[in-house]
Order: sequence, then structure tokens, then C-alpha cells
Amino acid sequence: MVDIVGLYQGLLLDAAFAGIPFAMLDSRQEPGRRVIRFLFPGADVPAFQDLGQLDESIDITGLIVADDYVEQAQLLRAAMLAPGPATLLHPWLGEIRVMQTPGKPPSFAFRQDELRVARFQASFVRFAPPPKPTLDTLGKLLLALDNLQAEADALLASILAPVALTIAAVNAVESFAATMIGTWTQALGALVGAPAELASAVTGLGGVVGLGLDLSYGATVGAILGAPSAAVAAAAAPALPAAVAPGGPSTAPVPIDPRAATSAILTAVAGAAPAPSASSTAVAIALAAQALAVADAVSTAAQIPFDSQQEAMQWAQQLAATLSAVTALAAQSAAVHPRGAGAVWRALVAAQAALSADLNSLIGRLPSVTQFVLPHAASAWQIAWTLAGDTPD
Repeated sequence: MVDIVGLYQGLLLDAAFAGIPFAMLDSRQEPGRRVIRFLFPGADVPAFQDLGQLDESIDITGLIVADDYVEQAQLLRAAMLAPGPATLLHPWLGEIRVMQTPGKPPSFAFRQDELRVARFQASFVRFAPPPKPTLDTLGKLLLALDNLQAEADALLASILAPVALTIAAVNAVESFAATMIGTWTQALGALVGAPAELASAVTGLGGVVGLGLDLSYGATVGAILGAPSAAVAAAAAPALPAAVAPGGPSTAPVPIDPRAATSAILTAVAGAAPAPSASSTAVAIALAAQALAVADAVSTAAQIPFDSQQEAMQWAQQLAATLSAVTALAAQSAAVHPRGAGAVWRALVAAQAALSADLNSLIGRLPSVTQFVLPHAASAWQIAWTLAGDTPD
């Protein structure tokens, strides 16, 4: 019998798979590319198509040399039966995350003429975890707006909690809601084809009077204050009904112009600004209402099919100015309500960043439009020559 340890003592290199040590005798790799050859009748020269990098196969031959070599081989076998990737500590290639090569299962061998030795062969391919799915800029913007509205609701819940609720706070809510009825009525007056739900959402602002002063008071106030802007946003992007309803064929609602809808909400946001002499509670209530509405305004603006870079830039400046004004109000309110208003301030800053990223990606894909007034009637060819000279395209 041959003692393999004494024979190859100076030749064995340490390696490990899934933390289980073994000795590696040799290793082979198969790098390359996936190339397909196409043969066509009557053509002597074949065509080739490159389908990308070939999965690099790493074939190894290993030894387990120990007094408990059978137990060590069983541990290694169990590791190779486990699902998912594992770490291969390779003496030449270093530490690699690998998966077993499909169609090449590992094999183990024990020999009677080798003492305390188990041999095995295995084949691996490098494992790269799939990239995490990334949201597009619009998806990130909508998430930021959802977070902004959630923080505004949380601000109202904190300042209108039963333990902190005072008669002055209730009066501030009712006074603000009464003022917003006129503000929203004026803002929505220019909308054409507005559904009846908008008027009911505005008149619903008067429902804050007589609400029960219980644990749900703050949440109910938030729902009432945010209802008008939510109704406008829903009218600009109505949900499509089923093609055939239980009562027969259904008719899809006609959306209102998202440009007019966004302008109406922004007008109401400007009208919701608190007076300079308003109390800290009134300022916080106005901040929450503005945050709820401006989130709907940005969401509605995302529905606008911009015609040019210039139009998109004008809307970007208008939305950014409104967000900046509400952010300044949040900074003012954070001095008195650091927890609630501070969270709204952070959500507003995140919404500004997401809006800027979304509009910048959109503006780059839009055409630049040049506008000028013709001094007299002219043909399209004359206008093209004036703008581009003799450039053929």
C-alpha cells in the first residue's frame, strides 16, 4: 500500500469549498465566447454570431487527506448537495463564488491501496448575483411622493393627537378648512370637463366641523384636507374600467387636461400658505395640507405629454419653485415641531431630488423647439432654410 501523504507532502496545495478544507492536485479552466456558426446553401463563407461571454468552467481534482477522511468527504458531499452558490478557496485564483457546472456533477472515489485518502473531481462556474432591480426615475419619483404624503399624514396625527389636542388646534383646523373651500373653488373654476367628484371633495372640507375628537381625528382631518387634490389627480389619470361590466359594456371616463389639473393644484397650494401671524399649530396644519397637495401636483405633472424641452423646463421650474416654498415652510415649522415637520422637510428634499432626476432624463429625450414669428407668408422650405441653412437633413 502507498502512503499518499508522504509521497505528495510537498506537492499538495490547500484549498476549501464552503469552508471544508481539502488539497488540490490540479485545476483547469475553459474560458471563451458563445459563438454560433451559420451555414447557408450556395455560400462558401459561413456566418458567425457572438452570443456573449461563455461561462468559464473551473474543473478541479482534489484530495482529502486525514485520519477522518471519510467523515470529511461526507461533509464535502453534503456541501455540494446544498442549493445555492458557495465559496471556493482556490490556491491559484483566490476566493471565488461558484455554482456547480450544469451537467457535470462531482464524483468521489476511495481506493483500497491509498491510506487515509479520498479523491474527488468537481466542476464549477463563476457565480455573479443578478443585479438588484432598479426603478426608473418615474418610479423613484412616485415612491418619494408617497413618502411625502405619508409624512404629512404623520405630522397631522402628531399635532392633532388626543393627548396634545386643544381647542385652539381644533379651531385652527376648522378655520383652515373653511378658507380652503374658497381657495379650491377658485382654483378649480378654470377646469373644463371636471367631474362632479371634484365639487364634492371641495365641499367635503366643511366636514371637519363636528368631528369626534378621538384617536382617528388626525387621520380623518388628513383625508379631508387631501381629498380635493387627490380628486384632481384621479380625474387627470382616471382608472380604466373593465371592458364589459356586469351591467353591460362600460364607457371609459374622459381625463381632464393634466396641464390644467396641475396648474389648479399649484394654485391651491399657493393659496394654502399660512398668514405671517399664524400660530405654530396653524402653520403645521397648512404645511401638511400643502405637502399633500404638492405631491398630487407633481404626480399629475408626470402625466403631461411634453412637446418640447422648453415646455418641460418651464414646468420643472414651476414645480421646483412650489416645492422650495413648501420646503421653506417645513423648515420654519420644524423649529417648533422638529420630529413631524422635520420628517416632512426631509421628504420634500427627497421629492425635489427625484423630480429633478426624472425631468432631466425626460428633457434629454425631447426635441428643442425654436419659435419665431413670420414677417409674411412663406413656404415650409423657406422656413427650413432659414433655420438650418443648406443642411440636407
